[in-house]
Amino acid sequence: MKRLISILTTGLFLLCFVLPSNVLAFDDIRGHWAEHDILRMNAVGIIEGDGEGYFFPNVSLSRQETLAMILRLVGLDDEADTANVPSSSTTFSPNNAAEWAKGYLYVSMQEGIIDSSDVRISNWRGPVERQEVAIWLSKALKLPPVSNYHSSLVQFEDGGQIAVQKAPYIAPLINDRVIVGADGYFKPRDAIMRGEMAALLNRVDGRYTERSTISPPSYGQDPFFGGLPTDGIYDPAPSTPSNTVYLTGEFYDIDFENDTLEIIKRGNYLKLDLATNYLSQFGVNYSWQLPYRFGDDVEVQLINGYVTYIDVIDRYDRDRDDYRDGDIVVYKGDISSVDSSRDRIELRSGSVEYIDGTRWRSESGSKTMDVASRADIYKDERDISLRSLRRGDTVYVAYDEHRREAVQIRTRDGSETTESSDIRTLNTSRQTFSLSNSTRTYDYDDCAIVVHNGELLDIDDLRRDDDVYLVADRINWPSDFNAAVVIIDPRRSDRGYGDDYIVYRAELDDVYTRSDEIRLTDVDYWSGSRWRSQSSRETLYVERRAEIYCCGSEIDLYDLSDDHIDDTVYVLYDEYNDEVVKIRVLEDSRRFISNEEVYEVNRSDFRLDNRNRDRIRFDDCTIVMLGDRWVDIDDLLEGDIVYVEVDRVNGIDYAAVIFID
Repeated sequence: MKRLISILTTGLFLLCFVLPSNVLAFDDIRGHWAEHDILRMNAVGIIEGDGEGYFFPNVSLSRQETLAMILRLVGLDDEADTANVPSSSTTFSPNNAAEWAKGYLYVSMQEGIIDSSDVRISNWRGPVERQEVAIWLSKALKLPPVSNYHSSLVQFEDGGQIAVQKAPYIAPLINDRVIVGADGYFKPRDAIMRGEMAALLNRVDGRYTERSTISPPSYGQDPFFGGLPTDGIYDPAPSTPSNTVYLTGEFYDIDFENDTLEIIKRGNYLKLDLATNYLSQFGVNYSWQLPYRFGDDVEVQLINGYVTYIDVIDRYDRDRDDYRDGDIVVYKGDISSVDSSRDRIELRSGSVEYIDGTRWRSESGSKTMDVASRADIYKDERDISLRSLRRGDTVYVAYDEHRREAVQIRTRDGSETTESSDIRTLNTSRQTFSLSNSTRTYDYDDCAIVVHNGELLDIDDLRRDDDVYLVADRINWPSDFNAAVVIIDPRRSDRGYGDDYIVYRAELDDVYTRSDEIRLTDVDYWSGSRWRSQSSRETLYVERRAEIYCCGSEIDLYDLSDDHIDDTVYVLYDEYNDEVVKIRVLEDSRRFISNEEVYEVNRSDFRLDNRNRDRIRFDDCTIVMLGDRWVDIDDLLEGDIVYVEVDRVNGIDYAAVIFID
């Protein structure tokens, strides 16, 4: 009986032609975060659409559909299709299963993926739980259960909700980073969406299963392409065959080792295979030789599923004043049309309003908005594609007036209510807050649009005592208020956003895991242009969600206590809330680079001074400061004057902390 899938060369040859047609066939996945996963899993026959051009990535899966996908993944679908299923027996009596699914249930029971009680009790047409998917996958892949599963479950805030009898089977998938959760939660009892399942299966495929592979077509040798262009990678193909697809997005990076292009499409990363020798034929061997940079808007042509040229549509504006100015205005209106081919929406005339201070003001006429390729779009508290928006939807839009594009869209899912007050309580673990002038409790999540002084923030940047204008969605009457838009009033807030952070450099003296505290000795702090001595000893509270890094991996306070006492650490401290939000352990030797200009910035490294070819890498571990502001690594721009502390590990330079002048 088959255990692993083996695709014949003929089938893989057909795959090269299937991928582009699928991009067109599924009308509801273009721009979806799992678009690449869906296309690949469909191309190899593991998942299917409805036969009419739709995949429904944001619709939940039934249990019987899930088992069918898993059996196809591990090569048991032939056995399921031809199984001699008993018509009635005490050991096999499926509850509410479709006729086509009974063979899959029967083979799953024989293989030990499910047992007879599962068959008899479960509602097979009902939505499958995330923990059920995980345990079925683990058993289908014959992964040995992990007896000491507690260290795996603690990675998730809700790991304790995973059923004890299922945990040993789920732990191997967590340990192998196949199950990664979302925002620190596993949500074991939640339903899994079709798009989520495609992404999960794509992560599993290739890690535990084996597939034959063939090389992509060489650039210029594809019979559908018609020869090499005359002017290199900017020239379009001389003809447009029927198996050609065009995608637009923001250039992210090129992986020279694996010959793949990565672009950002509405905040999601798409990895596309390059045609053989695509870059080397033009002498492009290093990222600084590329004619495009991170953030450039590009159009990509794919023939038979492989990238054959990349064209820059619009250069990314790297001027600091334009990039960092606050230009976000929040609009509201009813959608009159959605043009997903042009990434554009139109709000109906008479419905358009914008927030001015603490009130909505009407704007005459309709409003047409381009939607940024990396924009976040939410509906019913889920991330969706632009195509999933519908005419008549009422939406809140964070609109960048400088770039003239929508950067975040959220549908109004209930009735609207507004409040103006300061935040009285803020519960980050439950993701709720309350206001001083109201007894209501408001839920919040990543769907909320948060703006301070024209700058789009993350919902986690809310602080106690912030004076806010709140627009809430009243989902279920009479309670359940969800924050849709939060405008932080800069005139009456006690601080400017991001200006309350300080970086310490010290020796780690002790860790108190019960009280979530660390004790530091030989403490220095960064003051404008140099380190200054703070004190001989400091004890600091570590915020529950604080990021702690060592050796490129995230660790917890227990790891810090066990392995890193007396190590040098960099500590990012929030003075306003009196808590540590980030810790980076110095891994090896340290060196300093002072008052150097940033010559080039790429996805994962940067270079100082055009005479110096040495590259300094950065990652999530790197602490980046702009003056007194804690900023993202994306705020590091060409032309910046920086002070960098470099952690040299195994001969490779990593930026531990970057101070932008």
